Amino acid sequence: MAENLKQDHLRPGDKPVCDLCDAKIDYQLSKCLVCNVYMCRTCTTAHQRVLASKKHNIVPRIERAPSKTKDVSQMCKTHKDEEIIFHCNPCNDYICSECILGDHKGHDGVKFKDFANQKRREMNVKLNQARISQKSEITKIIKHIEEKEKENDDNDKDTENQIENRMKQIIADVNKNINCLTEEKTKIHQQNKDKLEAVKSQVKQGSPNFNILCTEYSELLRTGSDMEVVMSETEMYQNLQSVPSVDTDIDMHIKKSCFVPGKTDDKTLVSLCGYVQSFPDEEFLSSQPEPGSSSIDSRYSKSSLGVQTHPESHSAETKLLAELQPERNKFSRDFSPNVRVMSSFSIIAECVQSICSLSDDSAIINYYMRCDCDVVSVDEQVKNTFKFDFLPGDIKMTSHDNIIVTDNRKPLLHKLTTKGVKTQTISTSPLRPVALCEATDGNLLVSLVDKPSHKVGKSSRRLVSRITMDGNTIESYEYQNTSRLFTWPHGVSENINKDICVVDRTSKTSGRLVVVDNKGKLRYTYDGQKLNHSFYPRDVKCDKSGHVIVNDRNNIKVHILDLNGQFIRYIADENILKDNPICLELDKNDIVWVGGSMGNVYRLRNAK
Repeated sequence: MAENLKQDHLRPGDKPVCDLCDAKIDYQLSKCLVCNVYMCRTCTTAHQRVLASKKHNIVPRIERAPSKTKDVSQMCKTHKDEEIIFHCNPCNDYICSECILGDHKGHDGVKFKDFANQKRREMNVKLNQARISQKSEITKIIKHIEEKEKENDDNDKDTENQIENRMKQIIADVNKNINCLTEEKTKIHQQNKDKLEAVKSQVKQGSPNFNILCTEYSELLRTGSDMEVVMSETEMYQNLQSVPSVDTDIDMHIKKSCFVPGKTDDKTLVSLCGYVQSFPDEEFLSSQPEPGSSSIDSRYSKSSLGVQTHPESHSAETKLLAELQPERNKFSRDFSPNVRVMSSFSIIAECVQSICSLSDDSAIINYYMRCDCDVVSVDEQVKNTFKFDFLPGDIKMTSHDNIIVTDNRKPLLHKLTTKGVKTQTISTSPLRPVALCEATDGNLLVSLVDKPSHKVGKSSRRLVSRITMDGNTIESYEYQNTSRLFTWPHGVSENINKDICVVDRTSKTSGRLVVVDNKGKLRYTYDGQKLNHSFYPRDVKCDKSGHVIVNDRNNIKVHILDLNGQFIRYIADENILKDNPICLELDKNDIVWVGGSMGNVYRLRNAK
């Protein structure tokens, strides 16, 4: 036991000794907690092989760091032969009886033992506080993980129900199509049957003239004289030839039915059935700390949660989905004119978070969880790439050719040149920016939240602010009387009558459009149309005619409303969009750009 005590209190530089072979060694010892002995590496290996000690708990010996190891000597540093008995408070020094009569004479002090006991109490308090804090933090994280586990299970059930509903719909559509095929087959069969019956009846009845001639000549041959028979031969032949023959060309009346099977390759099946895609949780992405953060949440890195971190790396699932998509990654003008689709293209198969139009034929494309954005032309050429030192969110270009970008992790707006060079940073602290637009007065309208979540508490902040280009707040829209206007504001746009249109996310899978006037008074809300799934808008834009354009991710549609929020029509639906619409953009010619969840970008002509 004494030897073990010595081993536990070795000073820096002392070589530990193996309790089994007494060898002094330069490398780390291990300790058997059952036998209470320290062992070198060789003895540790042997200890683990012996049957009697094979299952013993062996741990490395913890050696205190030299920087934290204190000299236990209590001798005065000034008077080497005198023991420390006091602590000088003004000088914060440890002194002996000689010091009290010398340099520290008249100074306030306490007995060193009392001082040490006081420090023990203080350190115990700090240690307990740290333990409680750590325990509370761990409890909080575990609770958050459990919530996410429940959300994951609920999401799995929702996805399973969506798949089942889709399969039921496909089966119903297939049965309907089979009925149509069967009806067409039966129709052809009946037409052939009727024609054959008619010909059959005609054949049975024969020609009336032919029957009369046959009767007359039969009578002549029976009763006529020899001369009459001989003289009527030529006439009989001529008359028989002039009688119309029975229609025996039956094949010309028959049209055979033939079934032409459709293709059932992978592309067709994905287009028909749909696909399951992993989509980042905005609440989680927005709440992640900056790289290098000391927060305990930083243990949940993007890589550990399956979120791509390398801009050039794509998962096998993403590549497969990209391969299975219909041929839409080329510049295309083969859509029906009444659909009003000008073009569509795709650069990579990743979710498009925002689009910023730079000209009639080019735009900045921002993909989820990437710190770089591509400047892309409609003929699929990447003209430039902007690389940022922050995670970009919404991107808009102002009338003064400044590009404003929201920061997905910090309460900041970044001002850039058209070349992607950062010129200014605008703080929105303590609130985080979600989306923005330029107002008609030249200022910015920015949707702001204290926390990226649809869960709202009494102290929650969810609003839209009008701020200057220098970051000064002019006014904010948060409440009407005592009622909140927004749950989680997303996309924002200003109409020609200065109405402020805001996409409000009310739950994980649903939302609404909230429209207020420039004084913050609620004008109307739009909850979508009655469709198969809940209305889930993600972005909103207003054109030069006062139309309000809002997308619906769940039902794969883009709605167009009039100035008063009345539904006019869909300008795009699942027949055009091959993935869920995530973001919208309007260029100077009121061409609608739509960014999809699978990386497709569509340009739609918004007919007046």
